[in-house]
Amino acid sequence: MAELVSDKEFLEEWARVRSEAASKRIERMLELIASMPDVGSAITADSLRVAYGNNLLKALVDPYQIIYEYDRSQNTVFVYGLLYSPTVR
Repeated sequence: MAELVSDKEFLEEWARVRSEAASKRIERMLELIASMPDVGSAITADSLRVAYGNNLLKALVDPYQIIYEYDRSQNTVFVYGLLYSPTVR
């Protein structure tokens, strides 16, 4: 299982999630990402690549996207953002 390291931005966004059910889905997805870091898909939106870089992954947790990077050499997942999906263009 990979180590999870969460960025301040991600933690702040997660704290804003008002739905307990959505928060639990996010937590379960983080557990899945830690056990299977390649579960996410490549970021294709230009706005996200500009904001976060080209080598990051996203995992969907309706209606959110978790933005993260997996460093194989350290077996570490760096979690950078939690985006409300309709805002992504």
